[in-house]
Amino acid sequence: MKKKMKVGIAVLLCLAFLLGSAVTQLVIGLYPANVTTVWVNNPPLHEATYIIGVYNSTHYYAKNGTTGEIEFCGTDASQIIQQAGKNGGELIFKSGTYTVTTTIAFTGKGTNFGLTIKGENPRTTIIKWNGADTGFMFDFNDTAGTLVMRNIWLDGNGKDITLIRFGTKQFTHCIFENVWFWDAKYGLDGGTNSPGNGLEESEFRECKFAYNYKGILITEQGLRFYSCIFAYNNYSIALYSSSQASFYGCTFTSEYWRPIQIVSNGDYPNSFLFSGCWFENSQKGIIEAPPSVISLGGLHFENCRFHTYSTDYLMTFANLNTTILFTNCYVPSATSSSLIYTFSYNRIIFISSSTLMANITGNGLIITDYRNYGQAVITSGDTSVTVSHNLGYTPTIVVVTPSEDIGDVWVGSITSTSFTIHCDTAPSSNVTVYWYAEYKP
Repeated sequence: MKKKMKVGIAVLLCLAFLLGSAVTQLVIGLYPANVTTVWVNNPPLHEATYIIGVYNSTHYYAKNGTTGEIEFCGTDASQIIQQAGKNGGELIFKSGTYTVTTTIAFTGKGTNFGLTIKGENPRTTIIKWNGADTGFMFDFNDTAGTLVMRNIWLDGNGKDITLIRFGTKQFTHCIFENVWFWDAKYGLDGGTNSPGNGLEESEFRECKFAYNYKGILITEQGLRFYSCIFAYNNYSIALYSSSQASFYGCTFTSEYWRPIQIVSNGDYPNSFLFSGCWFENSQKGIIEAPPSVISLGGLHFENCRFHTYSTDYLMTFANLNTTILFTNCYVPSATSSSLIYTFSYNRIIFISSSTLMANITGNGLIITDYRNYGQAVITSGDTSVTVSHNLGYTPTIVVVTPSEDIGDVWVGSITSTSFTIHCDTAPSSNVTVYWYAEYKP
């Protein structure tokens, strides 16, 4: 008897919601009679604002996380999710596929909107688009606040949509953990590209961006990516004006074009760090620069590895007015005419061992290292030899060691391109002198 009363109350609540809200137009249909008992106390009450579930693949419900009563139910997951999250709070999604046909809009929510969306596992908790060919799955335009999203798969279903859009107001301290951005035009759009707007100072942890035209549009400052995978996108990341981001231990693989696209210039410093990242199997190389000259605050690769690529240049730095720094990076032997192609707007600096720099060539451009070493020969009867050190800066340290005694040895005429090794005594036969040069800013 008590069970029948609970079922009756739940159905009445759904009917009351349907009749009382012309805006949502939720469809009840023939809802299964035992839906209220399917997830009772799983997870426990009070754990979330709402617990979202799917029953029989086509019916969805939102159960109040405090009372345990089903407040919203119907066949349109878009409206169920939007109603459950309209005031913020925490939404826990049970495993299942949630088919959405219209935008889940959290727009115009003011300046302190907070929402958490948690699934059980991205392999089994899927929000899948089945609406128009263009549009947005989640829209946070004209809203400021914080978004936390974990353990869920956002599937664009091959449509030209944006899975998550931020807009004209600031979202900060957001966390995306184990979220899959899949098969859309844009996985995530960071929003308006000026300081104080859009997605800033937020983290992505073990996320996947795959089969998108562009995985993420980075428009603002302070985004950090940890152990994320970018695969089979046309462009994995698009870096817009005034943006700044850091990538740690991320993998960029099998992009149809290039993993990094630098799109536009900005009025504020923008810089990007890639640390411990792996780049492989990109069809058009690593970086696509803009069509006209722009300035960057800096582009730094440290402890990165670059592997197979197409016959195009591995890295194209055309039109970038910046310093591009490689620290302890592995670059493979060249199979095309040049690994690095650029113009004279920028300076490329390698801080790494000579073996890691093997077979790197340029098109008449400066490719330098803060440190370099080699050997020179003072020929028989001479007392000096001039060395080109290729640092691009005037060395602050030069050490020379002759292979045999030729008296006092010293260095003079040190410039940004060369220095001269002198000796007291002209040798009677050629003598090799080993040298080491270093520039410390």
